[in-house]
Amino acid sequence: MINLYPDPLSYLVVGTRTGSNLGNGATYGSTINYTFTGNDPDWWQTSIYLDLPADLPQGTSTVNLLSANGEAYGPIPVEIIPGQGSPSPFSAEILGSMTDIQLHSMEREPSYTVRFSGGAVLPAAIQLDLVHNPDTSAGGTGTTLVVNPRGEIKNLAWSDNGTSMRVILSPARGGTTVSDWKGFKFYVTGGISGVQVQANSVKAYDTNGNLITGVIAAVQ
Repeated sequence: MINLYPDPLSYLVVGTRTGSNLGNGATYGSTINYTFTGNDPDWWQTSIYLDLPADLPQGTSTVNLLSANGEAYGPIPVEIIPGQGSPSPFSAEILGSMTDIQLHSMEREPSYTVRFSGGAVLPAAIQLDLVHNPDTSAGGTGTTLVVNPRGEIKNLAWSDNGTSMRVILSPARGGTTVSDWKGFKFYVTGGISGVQVQANSVKAYDTNGNLITGVIAAVQ
């Protein structure tokens, strides 16, 4: 199972961010935001590759999936067509047929999600400090990496000393470019553990540099 993301230069992304609606991008983008993601701009479509049992009846059926980690997906509707099928090797350009190891490399690595909440006024910029268990540079495990899912919406700068990090979120252009609290979301990954928000470290500012109170950061 892998997540597929839209091309950042697609009509879908560009049209939604600019409102130009070239190629009906803004129309479909607003549908994704309001119907499927609840205004979370981090879009993906999950794809699953599997070899179905040979005794499934023809016609409409459903499949339920359970991962080794206990994650459940389904019921997923499928259409079983008549005839004798055969597994696809998904031949690659080099190295022969695709393997489960290659597909696994495209899966999302375990990560922490940092989300924000607050009042009706959205900030233009946010600064916060996070702490975590030591990474390899401090005698522990993992290598810290902070990921910004949508760079055209906000800038993300970060630094880390092996046990703590500072993250600064700022507008991608002049003014406020994030239209929903979900747009401030970012990820912390790289095999580290114990990520938490440092107490009283969240500082949020409006476009004039005035402090906005009541902004909360949470790690999941």
